[in-house]
Amino acid sequence: MLREIAFKNIRKMAARLQAANRLDHPILLDYKADWGHMPVQPLLTKIEALTDRLAFICQELRVHVGTRRVS
Repeated sequence: MLREIAFKNIRKMAARLQAANRLDHPILLDYKADWGHMPVQPLLTKIEALTDRLAFICQELRVHVGTRRVS
């Protein structure tokens, strides 16, 4: 139940930020229920979070990122 309340509050805050935003750019809500308040996250979790943020930034800047295999 506390997680539901926390998530609702986070969504309300993001909605208020979006409403106060004078530009047409969206607000990124980066929330994972299982993150908690741990200062140290597993490496895979950090990589996934960074990948999500970079994808958001690339989309907003309209940067096309092609896929390329490194051998």
